[in-house]
Amino acid sequence: IIIEKNQIGFELGRVEVVSRLIEGNYPDYKKLIPQDFNLTVSLIKEDFVKTIKLVSLLSSRVSDIKLSFRKGKESKLVMYAADNDLGENDAEIPAEISGEDLEVKFNWKYLADGIVGLSGRTAVFNFIDETKPCLIKSPEDKDFLYLVMPIRA
Repeated sequence: IIIEKNQIGFELGRVEVVSRLIEGNYPDYKKLIPQDFNLTVSLIKEDFVKTIKLVSLLSSRVSDIKLSFRKGKESKLVMYAADNDLGENDAEIPAEISGEDLEVKFNWKYLADGIVGLSGRTAVFNFIDETKPCLIKSPEDKDFLYLVMPIRA
């Protein structure tokens, strides 16, 4: 173990790890997190993960998938993906929706990566509109926040 003023190093056999303290202040990430939303969607995490993996099988090379949040007698999330060579695929899951209907595209890999890290049973998606970041949270996991940008159509 080597300790200096702004770095520390560890050596074990042929492996060496060095960590350096970064100069300056940590950025204020809280400014990036939206506070007011026009649409809030609550759904079961497991249903979302299974469905996005199924629908994404036919997503294009840019891994885009369209999410349509539809209120009504039975509020639901409809996922849609298409590829010129492979065809198209869609599926829906029940969702609790508060706010206006919305269609938005995401890179499905980024969405799946974020949701998998959520330890609660419920995922809550918060939207301003289809061009702004989506904030994903869980009521069961207060420490979890995931911010993901949509793809512009």
